[in-house]
Amino acid sequence: MESIQFFVRGMNCNRCKKNVENNLSRLQDIQNVKVDLDKNRVTLTGYDIDLLKVQYAVESIGYGYEEIQKR
Repeated sequence: MESIQFFVRGMNCNRCKKNVENNLSRLQDIQNVKVDLDKNRVTLTGYDIDLLKVQYAVESIGYGYEEIQKR
C-alpha cells in the first residue's frame, strides 16, 4: 500500500473538507482519505494511486491541486 500527500487550495470549511473526502474516496484503489483542513493537506492511502485522476477529481469540484515539493 502506498501513501501520498498533496495540498488542496480553496477549502475553508468542514463542508469543503467533506466534499473533497467524498469525491476522492470514490476513486478506484483509494483505501483511505484524510483531510487536514488547517493545513489544506490531503493524505491518501491505497494501491497504484493515479495522481492524474486524483488531480482531476479535486479540480472537477472547484478546488486547486498542488503537489508537495520534495526536498
